[in-house]
Amino acid sequence: MDRDQVKAYSDKVFASMAGAMTAGMAYVGVKTGLFSAMAGAGPMSAAEIVEKTGLNARYVEEWLKGITTAGYLEHDPATDRYVSHEELAYLLASEGTDHFMGGLFLVAPILLRVAPQVAAAFRAAGGVPFEAYGSDMVEAIDLMSAGIYEQRFASQWLGKMPDVVKRLERAGCWLRIGPRGPGDRPRLPEMRGRRIGPGPGLDRAGTRRGCRCRAAPVRGGQHIHFRRRRRLRPDHCVRLHP
Repeated sequence: MDRDQVKAYSDKVFASMAGAMTAGMAYVGVKTGLFSAMAGAGPMSAAEIVEKTGLNARYVEEWLKGITTAGYLEHDPATDRYVSHEELAYLLASEGTDHFMGGLFLVAPILLRVAPQVAAAFRAAGGVPFEAYGSDMVEAIDLMSAGIYEQRFASQWLGKMPDVVKRLERAGCWLRIGPRGPGDRPRLPEMRGRRIGPGPGLDRAGTRRGCRCRAAPVRGGQHIHFRRRRRLRPDHCVRLHP
């Protein structure tokens, strides 16, 4: 047996475990608003962060040490202050933008939570239903994708997919983008929480969350407005594939 190879695999196992633990700490930073609280604030002491967030001092101190060790923050031992650089804030303190990555960390604990069910499915087959992931998976997916849809859907994507627009129109849904006139209410088929593509079924939690969509700003001061349908029928589920 090659001892060097054993050590290399051992290091890989520990690195994977460290990555999982770091994802957990980053989850805390996104969920509690710690990353957002430090964004653009310059060097901050633990006490200042606690005061700004209202979180438990002992827990914040431990989180700061752990996430700094993972390389997310910088710590100045001379002043005992922590810094979150603008590049980190660009990715983890920018919810609602098309470059926010914080939603990825919300997915990590969910996937680990259902890992026993996935392992069981290897023997019994049948897969793991989406409902098993819980409503927090819907929230995580929303955080990962909402900003991208709101920033790019009307201003970039629709213009490059004329055939998709035709399919939406044939499904009985339509879109009008532009300044509102008297009695003119721009409408868009509900996209979030709905299945876009082949296959049956709708996820109820996703649909409820989608119905709470706010108007999404697009270029030129125009807006997309999401409307709730009283009853979702199969023909509301737009099939974009033949």
